[in-house]
Amino acid sequence: MTTLKIRKIPDRTPVKISLNLPPEVYRDLIKYAEIYKQEHGSVETPQLLASQMIAIFMQNDNGFKRAKLSSSET
Repeated sequence: MTTLKIRKIPDRTPVKISLNLPPEVYRDLIKYAEIYKQEHGSVETPQLLASQMIAIFMQNDNGFKRAKLSSSET
């Protein structure tokens, strides 16, 4: 059997969640989407932008990374 360097790609099917945002956060998210469109020339939904923001936030949260690592070791 061949051993590839790339392992099986995990399931990347999006999971839909619903959350309530304060009005000012929603307005800022809409504004962010407008600025994103001006800067990159492409329209992205606020939902997609929010999911990217959450992912980046968790990737950069050192406390979360440490806690996640220690919880997977047990």
